[in-house]
Amino acid sequence: MARAEMLDPKTVVENLGSRPPEPLRVFWVRVPRNRDDFRRDLLKLRAQSPIAPWVLRKAALQNPNSVMSDVREILNDAREEIEAVRDAAARAGGVDLVLLGRADLMLADTSSPILLPEWFPVAPGRTPPVRIEDLTWSARVSLSDRTLALDDLRRILHDLDLALTNRLQASLQTDHRLTNSLWDRIRRKSERIEDELPRMKARLRAVSNATAYRPSVAHSSTVVGLLWAHANSRAPDDVQRTAKALADGLQIKDVDADGDDTSLAAVLNRPSNRMDARVQWAFCVIVTVRSACQLVTAAAHADEYPLFRAQLLQSTSHDLRSFLDNAVAKLRQPEVGR
Repeated sequence: MARAEMLDPKTVVENLGSRPPEPLRVFWVRVPRNRDDFRRDLLKLRAQSPIAPWVLRKAALQNPNSVMSDVREILNDAREEIEAVRDAAARAGGVDLVLLGRADLMLADTSSPILLPEWFPVAPGRTPPVRIEDLTWSARVSLSDRTLALDDLRRILHDLDLALTNRLQASLQTDHRLTNSLWDRIRRKSERIEDELPRMKARLRAVSNATAYRPSVAHSSTVVGLLWAHANSRAPDDVQRTAKALADGLQIKDVDADGDDTSLAAVLNRPSNRMDARVQWAFCVIVTVRSACQLVTAAAHADEYPLFRAQLLQSTSHDLRSFLDNAVAKLRQPEVGR
């Protein structure tokens, strides 16, 4: 499963440009590796912006009582970097000092007055309030941003769609009664499952680029599309009954509801009644499919939505992809379970 970087230089530059000017703004960005490369990319992307990136190579900003003392020391260390943006700072009305640290900033966002050195490009010798912001957590991006690893999510949805279809076909050949209950609950018309599953498989195999795959709730032309449409129109308790039918249709055996076999989306949408592990897993498949499909669709219309915190989007996408990717692996096994 592909993994996206938490925050990239382009996102940093875009977020800094959206904030009102101040004589000095200090931002923290966690960059676990290749901090020098990150700094060089910031320098290339900053254009006429007063961005002064600084790789923090010694302990600082760890003690709340010495924060501004640390900032003054960093300003002197980074003087050459700051003076390089003197003209840009004069035009913009301030300097953006971007500190690149290996770990998280252990302090809450804080603001205190600081005496700016006499050589500082803006308001030298004055004492403006300076806020230290952890951009790692506060940066906002579009729903279509690479942070979401949408190509990977779409590819996993395609793999899941095919795995579900293959599994149901196998069950149908073993005992058609195993799939009847599920089909009666999720189908929209009077098509027979033995006719539709081969058509679904043909549609999925005709997809030439799985990373661009988008299931359809309107036409419900595949198993994922049918599950998505069903979850959109049913209460959690009703979806639980469908989950029982799905578990039977897929011939799911015992599944432990551990960290790999559930998702946050399923926890937040859980029904009022308790479920055994196999039904809970199938319920998680349905609810997580719905969330993943909704996210992919929202990303395709990202201009209609506000920006969201990059960390939130990355974590959400990773949770969906992790569970669904694990579900694909389980469905490809001769027997699901342990």
